[in-house]
Amino acid sequence: MSDTSDARGPAAQPDPLNERPDVHDFDACLARSAANVARAQTLGRALFSDGDDTAEAATDALARAIRALEEARAALAFANVRRRLQLGFGDVAALDPAEFARVLELANLPSLVVHVDRRARLRVGEGGIASWTVSRDMSAEALTAMVAEMREHLPDFLKNA
Repeated sequence: MSDTSDARGPAAQPDPLNERPDVHDFDACLARSAANVARAQTLGRALFSDGDDTAEAATDALARAIRALEEARAALAFANVRRRLQLGFGDVAALDPAEFARVLELANLPSLVVHVDRRARLRVGEGGIASWTVSRDMSAEALTAMVAEMREHLPDFLKNA
C-alpha cells in the first residue's frame, strides 16, 4: 500500500478567505491516515506474530499516518478561521483586542479591513459608518486603542443606523 501524500504538508497554507471549503483536503487526509494506520497494523502484526523484520516499514506507515492527521488538523483550522472571518468577530462591546492578532496569525494575513454592522457586530470588509484596518504588526496597545475607537463610534453608529 503506498502513501499518496503530497509534498505540501501542514506548512502549505491555503487562503482562509477562499470560499472553497477544505472538506476535500480534510477527507483525503483522513483517508490517507486510515490507510497508513491499516498498513502499520498489518506490518506490526507480522512483526509480533511471525517475527518478520517489518518494524521500519510499520514505523514509516505510522509516521505517514501522523503527517496526514496533522494535515487534516490544519485543514480544520483553516476552515475554522474562514468561518470566523465570514461570521465576523461578534459584538463590539465584548471584543477582545487580542482576537485580531490570533485570527491574523492563523489566517496568515498581513492585514484585515473590518467595520461595525447595523447590529453592532464587527464584520470583515469595508462598510458601516467607519472601517478600520488591523495589521499583524500592530502592537497590543494599538489594537486596544483601535477597539476603544470602535466602541466610541458605536453610539453614533447606532443613532444613524
